[in-house]
Amino acid sequence: MFNYKNLSDYEFEKLCCDIMSKKLGVQLRTFAKGKDGGIDATDDVSTHNIIVQAKHYINSSYSALYNTLKSEVNKVDDLKPNQYYVCCAQELTPGNIDDIYNLFSDYMKDSNNVIDLNNIDNFLKDQANNQTFRL
Repeated sequence: MFNYKNLSDYEFEKLCCDIMSKKLGVQLRTFAKGKDGGIDATDDVSTHNIIVQAKHYINSSYSALYNTLKSEVNKVDDLKPNQYYVCCAQELTPGNIDDIYNLFSDYMKDSNNVIDLNNIDNFLKDQANNQTFRL
């Protein structure tokens, strides 16, 4: 597994944006550091058809990650995206993934919208994705 601890929260957001852009086949954009209103990356700043929320939380407990995501639910309800993705730098159990999916199920196609560290690592190790990512 690659070492993601050296990435800042902002660098992790950029990495997730690049990965999700390639996975979805849609150019996503990120924004300056600071309060983002629950949007780390989106396809369109007006419609927010797709929203990606990145949570680095690599040195935190799952409960800290989950509690932070719970606090995002109202923001997501206000934005009403067609597709919402959570990318996190933690290895999640099937139960953890279900918990997160259940928070945002109105805006997620299925539990594959929850991207954990194993998904990120596998994506980066895949030769088909061997390219230069911006950080």
